[in-house]
Amino acid sequence: MSGPVSAHETSAPRPQVSVVIPTTGTRCLERTVSSALGQQGVEVEVVVVMNAAGDLPRVSDDPRVRVVRSDPALAGNGARSHGIRESSHDLVALLDDDDYWRPDKLARQHRYVLDQRLPSDAWVVSCAVVEHAADGATKVVPTEDPGEVDDVAEYLAGRPRLRSIGQQFQSSTLLFPRRLGLEHPFDPAVRVHQDWGWVVECQQAGAAILCLYEPLSHRSTGAADALTRSITWGSSLEWADRYLTASSLRARGDFALTIAADRAVAARSLAGWLACGWVAVRHGRPGWTAWVFYLFLITRLVRSSPLTGPASRPAAGPAARSAARPASTADPTGDDR
Repeated sequence: MSGPVSAHETSAPRPQVSVVIPTTGTRCLERTVSSALGQQGVEVEVVVVMNAAGDLPRVSDDPRVRVVRSDPALAGNGARSHGIRESSHDLVALLDDDDYWRPDKLARQHRYVLDQRLPSDAWVVSCAVVEHAADGATKVVPTEDPGEVDDVAEYLAGRPRLRSIGQQFQSSTLLFPRRLGLEHPFDPAVRVHQDWGWVVECQQAGAAILCLYEPLSHRSTGAADALTRSITWGSSLEWADRYLTASSLRARGDFALTIAADRAVAARSLAGWLACGWVAVRHGRPGWTAWVFYLFLITRLVRSSPLTGPASRPAAGPAARSAARPASTADPTGDDR
């Protein structure tokens, strides 16, 4: 893994990056802004986008920091797109308000992109993430170097190993040309797996999707934030109906048995767990590794008490609609207690 920014990198023209930080005023915001201002080898401006009612947060007297407001009804994706429109530099980096970066994060990613000699300026580059658990333990994800990802939907949805490799394109890792963000804005109607959906859309539009396998971003996994808690098994299946329709049957089945079913178990919903299995069989062809994980989830489910009905009732696409069948066979009211 590389260390600080090299002399060669600092002697080149310094790239200019707008750092967009959507926020609802979290107490971690000052640390997040400081990590953006402390980036080495680049010139930054920081656009803090307040996505809640109330007074604008005062986070820094540094003239490179601006605080703007977005419509709270448009949620996180609306705030990201508003910040991109408000930015002034050619490159944009996203940073969630409770995450922070290694000081050479942006410079290392920019150098990595230049070294690839890409044929166009349509690209998105991610990096590895250091996850910090509540008990102080840390781990780096993903656990394998994805390099340039030929099919990001397959990469994110699939379960290639028995033990998860922690596939991710988390928003705080992303650096990309501002033009790409303007041409393909974040859809405010998407409320779950927002970063994944946007990266999939960018690749479908012809952008190269890259990952620099260095742990340059940090995030806490000790407590689920409001957005994570809002991701239900039903909303995950609806997301798959939109973004995985062109993916392989293996990827669609794996997603239902792992990502969506995990949310059902988090909600202690036996109906949701059954529904995810139904969708996996009806609309996919999951691999054995996903089945093992799915069956493991039931052990977590039976240990949690009491069991409930579905945390959300899917309604949109064909996979989500068919998920209602196992829920209704378990109990006509949707409540399995």
